[in-house]
Amino acid sequence: MLWKYWFHPNNTRDLLDHIHKVTDLNVDFVRFYGIHWIIPPWELLSKKIDSLSATNQLHISSLVLTGANYSAQLIYPLLPKLTNLSDFRMVSMEEGVIHLGIILQLCPKLHFLSIERPEGANQIEDNSITSGQDSDPEFRESKIEYLIINGVYIEQSTLETIIRRCPQLRVLKLINIALQESSAGPFDRNAFNQVVATSCQQLRYFHLSICHQRITLEQAEAFYRTFFPDVGTSGSNLSGYEDHARHPYQKTPTYNLNTVSIQDIDINQDTTPFILAPLLDRYLRNTVTTLEIINTGDELFTVYLSDLLHNFMCTATCLLHLIAPAINYYAEYFDLSEPSAGAGHYYPRSNALWPTGTKFPRYKKQIWACRRLRTLQIKVTSKDFMDNPSEKNSRIMFGYISLVCPNLRELVIDRAQLNLGLEGGFCFLSRLHSLERLTVSTRTLTTLDRRDLEWMSKKPTMNFKSRQRSDSAALYSELADLQDVGPIEKLYSCHEQHSDGMGEQDCWPILEFLSLNFRLLWKGKTATLEDYLPAMISEIRPGLEIHCKGSGLS
Repeated sequence: MLWKYWFHPNNTRDLLDHIHKVTDLNVDFVRFYGIHWIIPPWELLSKKIDSLSATNQLHISSLVLTGANYSAQLIYPLLPKLTNLSDFRMVSMEEGVIHLGIILQLCPKLHFLSIERPEGANQIEDNSITSGQDSDPEFRESKIEYLIINGVYIEQSTLETIIRRCPQLRVLKLINIALQESSAGPFDRNAFNQVVATSCQQLRYFHLSICHQRITLEQAEAFYRTFFPDVGTSGSNLSGYEDHARHPYQKTPTYNLNTVSIQDIDINQDTTPFILAPLLDRYLRNTVTTLEIINTGDELFTVYLSDLLHNFMCTATCLLHLIAPAINYYAEYFDLSEPSAGAGHYYPRSNALWPTGTKFPRYKKQIWACRRLRTLQIKVTSKDFMDNPSEKNSRIMFGYISLVCPNLRELVIDRAQLNLGLEGGFCFLSRLHSLERLTVSTRTLTTLDRRDLEWMSKKPTMNFKSRQRSDSAALYSELADLQDVGPIEKLYSCHEQHSDGMGEQDCWPILEFLSLNFRLLWKGKTATLEDYLPAMISEIRPGLEIHCKGSGLS
C-alpha cells in the first residue's frame, strides 16, 4: 500500500479501511512541503495503526520511506506499534539525523534494513547516523541479517558499534559511505575489517567502499588475508592464481563469504591479484562464486578493465554470478573469428576513423570458462567507434551467450548498438531453458512487428514452426564465427527441438519477467513502447510480467 499525505480524503479513508490487510506499507513524504501539511493525515494513519495493533490485527511486515526525513517526529513513534516489522527501507531520505541504534531498539524483529541516498553523500552534509541507545545491554544484539548503507555520512566508531550489535549479519553492504569533516582521520579499513570478521561469523556478502578513498594495495591485501587466509596470489597474471602453494601455517577460513564485491574505481593493476584471487583459488571454487562490480557513476571506458573482465571470465570455471551492469565489456570478445593479421590484436572492420593498419590490443581467441553461470549482468560496448546495430554483430553476441552459458537464470544486457529483430538473432536466447528473468536495453531506434517476436511463444503454432525453420536457416549460416564454441549442426538440432515443441525444449519454460528498453519506430513514426508492445507480447506469451520503457530519447 502506498500512502501520501496529499491523497484525497476519500482515498485516505479507502486506504485506512483496508490497512488491516496490508503487509507492505510505502510512505512517500513528498519534498518541498513542510511537516504541518503532513501531520493531519498522518495522525489518521497513526490512530488506525494504534487501533489495529492493540487488537493484534496489524500485519505490516515491510515499511519503505521515501522523500523528506521526518523520522524523529513521525516514524520513531510509529515503529513500536509495527510489532511484525522485519523489512525497513529508507530511500533517498533528505536532511536530518537517522538514529540507527534507535531503529534497532524499536524493531526487535527486524531482519532487513536499508538506508540509501543514491544522489551522493556530498549532498547530505547534515545527515549522520548515531548509535542511539546502544549502552543498554538489552538491545546490544539485533537479529538483523541484511544491512545496506549507501551514500550517507557516518563515523567509523558509530558503524563499528552497530556491527558489534549485529552478530547474525549475513549481508553487509556499505557503498560509498562518507566521513564527517570533523573526523579525526581517514577510515581505517584494516581495523574495521577485523571488527566485521570478529563480530559477524555468518557473513556471506561484504562490500565496503568509501567516498574519496580508493583502496590501496596494502588494504586490499589485508582484506583478503583477513577473510581468505588460504588464498595466495602470484602477481598480476590471472592464470597463475590456481597454481599457488598453500603455506603450512595458514588456517582454513571460518568465514562464509561467497561474494567478491568491489567498486570499479578500486580495481587497478596493484589491487587486482587480491581482488580476484578468492574467485580463482582452487580450494575455494565451490565457496566464492559471485563477482560484483559496483559502478561509481563515472564512465570507465578503459581497455584495462574490459580486458581484465574478459580474461577473468575465461579463467573462472566456478563463477556462478557476474553482476557488472555498468562496466564496459568489449563486443569484439564475442567474435571468435581470427583477426585479419597479427595474433593477439583486433583490427576494426570499419576504419573510417582510424588510419590504415590501426589495431587495438586483444587477447588471443578465448572462450568463457564459466559454463555454469546463472546470473549475467553486463554492459556491452565496442572498441570500434563506428560500431553499428548490424544483424551480424547482434547475432554474434546472442549466439555466443546462448551457447557458452546455457544455464543462465537471469540475463541483463545493455548495448547501445543492438538489433532486436528476428535477423538480429534475439531468438537465440530461446536456448536458455532455465531463464527466469531477462532485461535487454539499447539506444538503437528499433522497428518490431509480430514476426520478430513470435518465437517467444512457449509452444509455437504449426504455421509459425514452419516459417521459423525457414527464417532461422539463414541466421545459422551466418554464425561461422561460433564454430569454436559448438558446431553449427548443434544449433540446427536445438532449434528443431524447440520448433517441434518438445517439452523441456519449449521457449523459456520458466520465464517470469521480461523487460525491453529501447527506442521504438512503429509504422513509420516514433511511438512509445507502452502504446502497443506489452499487449502484443502478452498475446504471444500470456502470463508473463512485462516491462517496456523507451530509452535514449534525448
